[in-house]
Amino acid sequence: MFTRLFMYLFISLSFAILLAVVLFDSLYVEGIKSDEITNTRGIKEIVVDDLLTHKDIKSRLNYWSQRFNYQLSIQTITKIKLEKSTIDKLITTGVFVDAVSGWPVDDISLYYYIDNCNCVLVMKKNYGSHGYFQTYWKSLLVIIILVLSLFIFIYVHGHKQQVKKL
Repeated sequence: MFTRLFMYLFISLSFAILLAVVLFDSLYVEGIKSDEITNTRGIKEIVVDDLLTHKDIKSRLNYWSQRFNYQLSIQTITKIKLEKSTIDKLITTGVFVDAVSGWPVDDISLYYYIDNCNCVLVMKKNYGSHGYFQTYWKSLLVIIILVLSLFIFIYVHGHKQQVKKL
């Protein structure tokens, strides 16, 4: 009896985790991307204006990296390691966000195209403590609990007659 219950719990937990990851991961990544674009547009303007007025670009990038908690770098458009179609999109829209969702941390890279120098401001950040991350885990937990509850209900309901006889 308990072996069967354990198997139901194990299968339902595995199914719930898989279902939640599949359903919410793409929404989570898209949320991060839009959040990062909104949060970094002002940073990009400040940094680019400062870099255009100073000669020592490396020290200014270090200064702003410490202030904004992003790893900042300037790269020429030819040295960016992105696909050709992505580079074309970057040039036309002015921004490209690459976000990879992981369990402990998320890797976010923002690419801002700068017309003046035909170069790209690259902003990188690894983190996992923001609103979308917490919403993701709460949603995952709710789905796990609901699926477990459903399978436990089905299991108990199936043994209802045996319990009545006892």
